[in-house]
Amino acid sequence: MKRESVLTEKDKESIEIVQFIFHIIIEKDAKPLYLNQVSLNNEQIEFFKKRLIDVAQGIRCIFPDKPNSSTYNFCKTIIEDESSFIKMSKKLTSSFKEQHKGNTSDGVFIVSQVKIRENPGFIFLIKIDNRLVYQYKVNNDRATLKRIKDTFVEDTKAIQKMALISISDVYAWEALVYERNSDSIKKYFKNFLAVTEKDDIFDLTKKTLRAATQWANLNKSLLNSIDTAANYKQRAINYLTSHSIFNSDEFIDTVLYDEDEERRSRAKASFKEFLQELGIYGQNYKISRKALDNNTLKHKKITAEGLTMSWTGDPALVNLTLPKERDQSDGMYHIVIKTDDIQDISL
Repeated sequence: MKRESVLTEKDKESIEIVQFIFHIIIEKDAKPLYLNQVSLNNEQIEFFKKRLIDVAQGIRCIFPDKPNSSTYNFCKTIIEDESSFIKMSKKLTSSFKEQHKGNTSDGVFIVSQVKIRENPGFIFLIKIDNRLVYQYKVNNDRATLKRIKDTFVEDTKAIQKMALISISDVYAWEALVYERNSDSIKKYFKNFLAVTEKDDIFDLTKKTLRAATQWANLNKSLLNSIDTAANYKQRAINYLTSHSIFNSDEFIDTVLYDEDEERRSRAKASFKEFLQELGIYGQNYKISRKALDNNTLKHKKITAEGLTMSWTGDPALVNLTLPKERDQSDGMYHIVIKTDDIQDISL
């Protein structure tokens, strides 16, 4: 069964660069300036491995029309025939430049084949802005080429677009796509890749909210000393209703309130892994307001006797006390509701 998750910690630790090249794009030129070989030092290798980790924060996508996606098929050719790497990298760069006419800055387009957990079926694509490329075009010297490579490490903000293409059956997604300072894929890059988002933000928002309650119910030993799953759901609601863009780490920090730092640390690791397996962690998506309707934001509980409780907001604000444990005197949960009025509901 294909994995829903983006890159887990073990995936990230296993990343290995198999082949690497970049070609130079000068916006006003008709075609890219192609290179046939680029060597990297250890610092540069580590830099690009970290960028692979960054792209795991991107948007999960699929290729809806693989036979007619040149990007997918160029990448597939590399995986099937590694000797075609340079040739296909040039085709990918040419296609990128063609799709971004008048909408890209001078820089380099990087193509790299990578292994994840010994699986070589991944292609990493990056566009990096770099003003030195024009100087290289004029001088065509190794010193300028070295300076270009050095600036990769010095300025991560120059990275504009990244995509990790999966030509494997490991994951449910087929591409992870990241654009700096954007919560969506801009049309030029989207057209180049020929992808569509795998996840609908309406469903993803609801899935994220459910995840907080599910995790809390499954991991009661990791909850703080006073809260129940309802409190964790409410903090998830508070985050989703007060933010426009979902950020995984901020979400985890908001949901997991606990003054016990050791327990909170264990809870964070557990909740992060839980969100990874659901394919939620690492995604930066626009939170759907429509998904957070009144019914979704309500808390609902039912007792063994069939008594239903429904409320909105923090339990304490509606004078409701939900016990974490059974009372030792009778083995029952003692639920406390305080109110100054009770009314019948007409059906």
